[in-house]
Amino acid sequence: MDPIGFGLENYDGIGSYRTTDNGVPVDASGELNGKDVFNGPFELEALLKKDPRLPRAVVRYLAGYALGRELGPSDDCLVSSLSSSFQNEDQGRFSALVARVSQLDQMQQRRGAP
Repeated sequence: MDPIGFGLENYDGIGSYRTTDNGVPVDASGELNGKDVFNGPFELEALLKKDPRLPRAVVRYLAGYALGRELGPSDDCLVSSLSSSFQNEDQGRFSALVARVSQLDQMQQRRGAP
C-alpha cells in the first residue's frame, strides 16, 4: 500500500477537499518508517519536512523526470549540487528548483524526437 497516499486521502480525484467518501468518513491516517504516525495532509507534511532525505529525493525525481531517464551513480554530483542549491540559496522553493533544472546543460542540449 501507499502510506504517503493515505495522508492525501482527504483530496478527491480533482483535488477538492473532502471529509467523507460515499457517506463514509475519510481515514487519512498512516504510518511512515514503522514509527511515525500521522493523520491528514498537514501532519504528513510536518513529518516529511523533518526528514533530511526529502530535498535530495525531490531533486532526483524532478531531474530524472525532466531529463527523461533514471538517474544513476554518474549523476550523483549533479544531484548533490542541485540539492545544495535547493536547500540553501533557494530556501526550498520548488519553483526555483524547476528553473535550475531547466537551465542545466543536459536540458539545453536535448534533441527533440525525430
